[in-house]
Amino acid sequence: MASEPAISSPRSIGDWQVDQSLSEISRDGIVVKLEPRAMQLLLCLAARAGKVVSVQELLDTIWSDVIVTPDSVYQAVSALRRTLGDNPKEPEYIATLPRRGYRLVAAVGQSAAAEPEASTGPVVEVAPVRPVGPEMNPPVEIPALPGPRSPVRRYRMWLLFVLLLVAVYLLIDIYLHSSRITRAPLTAPPPKPVAEPFAPPARSIAVLPFSDLSEKHDQEYFADGIAEELLNALARIDELQVAARTSSFSFRNQSVDVATIAHKLIVGAVLEGSVRRDGTTIRVTVQLINGINGFHLWSQTYDRSMTGILSVQSDIATAVAQQLKVELGSDAPEKLDLGSTKNPQAFDDQLRGQQLLAMATKEEDYRAAVAAFDRAIASDPRYAAAYVGRGFALSNIVLSTVNADTREKLGRQAVESARRAVSLAPDFGEAHSILAVTLQKVVLDYTGAAHEFDLALSLTPGSARVQRNFAFFAAEMGHFAPALAAARRAVSLDPQNAWSHVMLSHVFYFAHRFAEAQASLQDAETINPGNQEIGDWRSAALLGAGQNLQAQQECGSPATVIDDGGRYMCLAIAYHALGRQPDAERYLKLFQAQYGDSAAFWYSGVYAQWGDTKESLRWLATAVQRRDPALQLLKEDWRFDPVRGEPQFQAIVTRLNYPP
Repeated sequence: MASEPAISSPRSIGDWQVDQSLSEISRDGIVVKLEPRAMQLLLCLAARAGKVVSVQELLDTIWSDVIVTPDSVYQAVSALRRTLGDNPKEPEYIATLPRRGYRLVAAVGQSAAAEPEASTGPVVEVAPVRPVGPEMNPPVEIPALPGPRSPVRRYRMWLLFVLLLVAVYLLIDIYLHSSRITRAPLTAPPPKPVAEPFAPPARSIAVLPFSDLSEKHDQEYFADGIAEELLNALARIDELQVAARTSSFSFRNQSVDVATIAHKLIVGAVLEGSVRRDGTTIRVTVQLINGINGFHLWSQTYDRSMTGILSVQSDIATAVAQQLKVELGSDAPEKLDLGSTKNPQAFDDQLRGQQLLAMATKEEDYRAAVAAFDRAIASDPRYAAAYVGRGFALSNIVLSTVNADTREKLGRQAVESARRAVSLAPDFGEAHSILAVTLQKVVLDYTGAAHEFDLALSLTPGSARVQRNFAFFAAEMGHFAPALAAARRAVSLDPQNAWSHVMLSHVFYFAHRFAEAQASLQDAETINPGNQEIGDWRSAALLGAGQNLQAQQECGSPATVIDDGGRYMCLAIAYHALGRQPDAERYLKLFQAQYGDSAAFWYSGVYAQWGDTKESLRWLATAVQRRDPALQLLKEDWRFDPVRGEPQFQAIVTRLNYPP
């Protein structure tokens, strides 16, 4: 049997372009960097496209330099599928053959295929025998003898050669088997699998929540606030990669060792500490631990008055940076203290507001946070960080209310708070971030939001929240490459935060990569099960992918966690696609009866999917009149694809002035 041509480097695999030299794949303008073993895995499957490659073959080819278990293959294939946007149940790239291996089912475009060498006569190619040494037994090529021969004689000669080669193969195999028996000890244990070494990014750190050691244990907000202030200060040091608050604080009250935390957050160092507050005296104790080996690196105790505590986070941040061999510039003190205050009471109220904001789940929680920030501002009207917190709390109320008057009133306050923070601290990245969010979601000034996001990213690239907010905005505007980079950065900084994965799913969703969006939503649901917003986006991704029956089944099930509006909208679109228009109309009426004009934007999307252009554009005009925050989705959401060519739709897009 002729040997298969070797593919030295495929030009494309399915919809993805492959650049082996850079270890990158790209599609639709989005470039994804693959880990070396992931690229080797992809190339190995491509070289055998359409054929089954066993797990053992993959281990021998890709993991030949280390001893690992088949789990490494399973995990690598799963990760590669997620990168490619492949669904294992309906594979377009990698199919699983149970107990046999994997097969690449996507088309492979070759850039340089190895061609068999030409010869002057017919050649019989025989499978190579197992080598005994580095140079022994190469594949055998036997040229046919020249001159005419009868068919019978030629057949006998071929048969003789084949039998001769079989005999040689058997002799070598017997020799090898005998050698293994005589040389290997009978009691030798099998080699133990060796996990790949943990190699976190250089100068990466997580700050765990500080313990409250106060006598009454009523200072948790203060201990958390000190830890968060320190975390934010460290994140402003460009050479450090700092795990975000949600991920670092997710290990609170868990019996987890430092090494496990470091592995889960992919950091090289962990900072833990405690706070004891006794009247006007505060003691902060911190210790820095090597996340790879668990060794103690450094510790220090700081005894301060309430006034002196205002600078403790910058003092600790400076010491930690020195321990991690980071050289701080002359502007380090100003960067570490950006947006801060010198008023102890303002600082205390700010920490209370931050705690309330972090734990908020409903409107009254956000209002309580606003009240705390207002107290901080009353004590220090130039406290930029308090204005930032106030702006975030107000914007969350604005986005959750259906009352147009309330939305307009609080929206103005949110924008004013954000602008005040920027004017007080122009280099404060978090201030530019909240201004960008309010311009995007409250004012609907998308061009202004783009400018503020650029400033926020340049000033605070180490903030997971800034990266998440920008990723969502950029994806809505159709800028998928920077959106994907920011979303992946947010996941790396805040892997235990469900919203990092949700924002990554949004990027895939707006790019119409619905299988990848669903995979990211599954990651989010693993962290935060039973969340309605995750359910809403999952149903939208199913419908966008054309999985109408599955969407109808999930949205129609009482067990599915999804809010009423999302459920009604999902069923109205799914039933129409399934040819059950009376059911579709019934659910749209339920939707409209419960939400009135406040959901005009979403009714417009339903009618667009029904093919009712007139009603779609009528409801869209209502959404514009109400200045619905959901208009930020209009530019890229698939539900509006049927009406994009309409002059009235294009006029609305022009009026909204999306950035190019």
